[in-house]
Amino acid sequence: MNKLHRKQVELLWKHEKYKVMYYSQRQYLYIRTRLNEGLDDLAELKQILTTTYSMKPTQGSMRNSFEHMWGYFKKQATPEEKENFFSLCTEVLINDKEIKHFLYHLAQKYDVTYLKESTILLDEM
Repeated sequence: MNKLHRKQVELLWKHEKYKVMYYSQRQYLYIRTRLNEGLDDLAELKQILTTTYSMKPTQGSMRNSFEHMWGYFKKQATPEEKENFFSLCTEVLINDKEIKHFLYHLAQKYDVTYLKESTILLDEM
């Protein structure tokens, strides 16, 4: 395994992880498996991402991704923020962009670098 290539793959995955989850839980699990097998080919990961992003996300995959991101805030968010988040999530298809903006706002407020660098939130800003 090429360590430099592997670092590039891991960095890209770090930024794309929640976006992949948003589009497809199956693709998310597939990529995780490939990473555990030692994937170090950046071009291969990019191709898998391209395939993933051509898929239509489901309401369940969208909500799953949002709830995973929410996990970074659940212990520190105010009751109002919690109520707002779960209210928005009752209609993820309608509130998609608003949820992403809200999560990005929380990432800024609570200084969660991992999410501030996540493409799923950055793509909306």
